[in-house]
Amino acid sequence: MKEPVTENTKKVARCFYGLEQDRADKKRYPAVNPIDSYSKYLEYPEFAEYIAKKINDKWIPKVLNLKTRMQRGKEIAEQINILGDDGVPVDYHVVFWKSEIIDFVILQQDAFDEIDAVTSLERQEDILNLVTEICEKEFDFVDFLECVSYFRKLINLCKQMNYSVYKSEEYNNFVSQIQAMLASK
Repeated sequence: MKEPVTENTKKVARCFYGLEQDRADKKRYPAVNPIDSYSKYLEYPEFAEYIAKKINDKWIPKVLNLKTRMQRGKEIAEQINILGDDGVPVDYHVVFWKSEIIDFVILQQDAFDEIDAVTSLERQEDILNLVTEICEKEFDFVDFLECVSYFRKLINLCKQMNYSVYKSEEYNNFVSQIQAMLASK
């Protein structure tokens, strides 16, 4: 990635999407690496003004916060792979699974599903706010098995929500179930 043509292309395009074979092998589509990929547009005042007008002025900081959480989740995943599930504290598992929520709910999409293939800015904002709420919530689990079970259920509800028509009864039902899960823990 450091050869001159790639470096100059990245400068001109002001963004970079790094495809990752490991993500593709795990069926995480699009297989764009969320850590190595970037957009310089987030740094431009014109873009910040547009987002503040179309969504709100907290959107860019939330996106950057979630990217930081993804990076921390990746670091912890490496520790879990080396030390095993029992070798790291439960709090590490929580951080890892919060990064998985970001990945499964925001970054992955089903291009073959009519609803999940394209998302309006309004829906993106709602999903970003929901995932941010999940990531900022403090959880207390007895062990990593309870943590894994909880977050898998939560991810499943969020994925089903992504396949539902925005603001429909089904969509609102999934949001209610997610909120109930968050309130129960």
